[in-house]
Amino acid sequence: MEFYANKAIALYPNWIMPLIDVSKHLYSRFRNKERALKYIEHADSIDSNSILVLNRWGDYYSNIGQFSLAEQKLKKAIEIDSNFIYAYHNLGNVYLDTKRYSEAILQYTKVLNKDSTQTMTLHNLACTYLVLKQYENVIHYLSKAIEYDSNFIYNYDDFLFLNKIIYIIYRTQHNNNHTGMRRDQT
Repeated sequence: MEFYANKAIALYPNWIMPLIDVSKHLYSRFRNKERALKYIEHADSIDSNSILVLNRWGDYYSNIGQFSLAEQKLKKAIEIDSNFIYAYHNLGNVYLDTKRYSEAILQYTKVLNKDSTQTMTLHNLACTYLVLKQYENVIHYLSKAIEYDSNFIYNYDDFLFLNKIIYIIYRTQHNNNHTGMRRDQT
């Protein structure tokens, strides 16, 4: 991917999309934050006020645990374009990761108010409610995610999450005892 993106960058040196895509790919696939950072910085040098660049900065900072910088960049993207749902989603992720659950719910709800079919947002909202042990909400939002995309289980972690929900439903229907759930069972 990086090879082809570099060709696109050579042909269109002021086009930020390949820079953003390669940065995201390098970090999410290879956890190579140094090379990912190089591409974000290049995109930032082209247009530091682009909502796409600001969102990528927010995602990058969140991934490396610099949550206050992530929050700052994402809020700036939202300030520039209040309809850019990906910044709200990523800001929700920052709040979820920092255990600011009510703020996470607010951001995810803003996404869903603009586009109710965002399955990753529905999934993350279900995760937030799971932490809060609000199981009816977990089931509601997980059901919505499945309704909009029956293939929304993207990886093994999602499969485990779904099994945990099934277990919760079973326990709720049989004896309402959730004390057997361990925090590390994700």
